[in-house]
Amino acid sequence: MKKVSAVFLALACTFGFSSVHAAPAAITGAKIETTACDVLDESVAPSKSKDVHAAFDCSADANMIRVAACHVAGRKKAEKITCTSIGTGADGEPIFLGTCNATTAEIDSGTNGKAFAGTSSGGGIAAVGLAAACDATSINTPATIPTGG
Repeated sequence: MKKVSAVFLALACTFGFSSVHAAPAAITGAKIETTACDVLDESVAPSKSKDVHAAFDCSADANMIRVAACHVAGRKKAEKITCTSIGTGADGEPIFLGTCNATTAEIDSGTNGKAFAGTSSGGGIAAVGLAAACDATSINTPATIPTGG
């Protein structure tokens, strides 16, 4: 979890303001330029450990950046995940992951592993079960990087 949290911290500390929505993209370890994420005031170069896959999405409309990460060797045991809001969208509504919502207390993780995601708009870092094993594709889905808001 420490390795995954470092990605969130690096991006959240550089949060700024702007006006354009960028498409979700993988975090590769290369610099994320302000042209790829207009809510950043300056370019950032988040580092990630071996076998960590991460993605981000920027929304100027909601004035936020969303980040999610998973680890290839992450826990695969099926368990309950507590539904937690990861932030507030531009519409003022809480943002949830996967099938979570304001009236759902918990969801099943499944056996493909979990991702952890958060936003720069407050809320917490929440877990969500992956639809497939942790890789560059499974981390960059609407369940882990919810769009809109």
